[in-house]
Amino acid sequence: MRQPVTDTFGHGRYRGPLTSNAYNKFVDDLFYNLDKLYRENEAMRSELQEVKHLLDVEDIYISQFLTEIENRLTTNSLTCFAQDMTTTFPNPAQDEGDTSLRAVIDYDSNVVTLPYKTEAVPKTFINDLNHQAFVPNKINLKVNGQSLLFYQNDPRKMLSPDDDCWFRYVKRSVTESQTSETVTIEVELPPQLITSYDVNTIRFRPHPPFGLKTTNLEYQYRGDWTPVPGFQPVDRLRDIAWHFPTIKGARFRLTLEQARPFINGTEKVFVIGSKFLGIYYQEYADQGIVLSSFKVTPPVTVEKVTHHFANASCFNPYLPDGYDRPQDFFVFALCREEPDGTLTYLSNWSNLPYDKLWVITTLKKTAAGTPALTRVTLTLR
Repeated sequence: MRQPVTDTFGHGRYRGPLTSNAYNKFVDDLFYNLDKLYRENEAMRSELQEVKHLLDVEDIYISQFLTEIENRLTTNSLTCFAQDMTTTFPNPAQDEGDTSLRAVIDYDSNVVTLPYKTEAVPKTFINDLNHQAFVPNKINLKVNGQSLLFYQNDPRKMLSPDDDCWFRYVKRSVTESQTSETVTIEVELPPQLITSYDVNTIRFRPHPPFGLKTTNLEYQYRGDWTPVPGFQPVDRLRDIAWHFPTIKGARFRLTLEQARPFINGTEKVFVIGSKFLGIYYQEYADQGIVLSSFKVTPPVTVEKVTHHFANASCFNPYLPDGYDRPQDFFVFALCREEPDGTLTYLSNWSNLPYDKLWVITTLKKTAAGTPALTRVTLTLR
């Protein structure tokens, strides 16, 4: 049997004879391939839509946060954030001659911590022989919302450090009275997979950034739920690492609140999600230094130097996060930069004729764990 085939110009042509079975198989294979391509295309289109929505929501909250920051800026202070600090002296000879251990700048969480003695031990995922991370099925994870949810993808995705994995909870409401939505994430560590329940670090990447508030972070180990040491609620949450004294924890519970819904037509849309939730144990060295630089217009007088710590309440629950005097967990020195880049200590902070100042901070380990430095601020007058 000869089957006609039409070319692109509408003319008929013929191929060799096919049996009915062969022709049917050819049609079946063609249909299978077309169906497979269609499904793959739809899956890719759906994934691209999810990523676009993810980025659109994040853009909304980042823009709101930047507007708030601009409104709070003052002209009599300069701030160096952790991500702008360095562990290198500007003069190579001074840098080589200084034997101090260098602190670790955690760019993901925008904090500076003590140097690591060993690699962090993850409790919520395992690295295989090929250094690929996977989340064991035995880890128990629960996500509880306060009302019926509109959309929720696989919560276990948030436990993977893979950047392509994330979890999102979306609630749409037409009720004018609803002003917030709360979600609780609970993780239970299986005894079959870990050798120690020691924990001193929790990392979290929220979605959307600068849009959520953490109202509780608790742990449980053979007893009642207890707040993680030093925890304070954080509004406008961004990528964060909680550092605290070593505890034993078998279960951890994080409560998130979304009180900034965005409007879509007649609906309020509450988005609460996570790109990563990781629980670790990390050993630290006893001390380490970090340097902050400031460009100034001389002459200038420095009224005070303030250090801000993400975990300040671990060291003193009655003081705010800002310290303008040395403590048992850090000391500092104000320096000027010489023409060759050498840093020289300053004892007098008034009428300084220099256009670049530096603060050298030495972080120290105490029983409360590692300090987590977020920023250093110079107040000028």
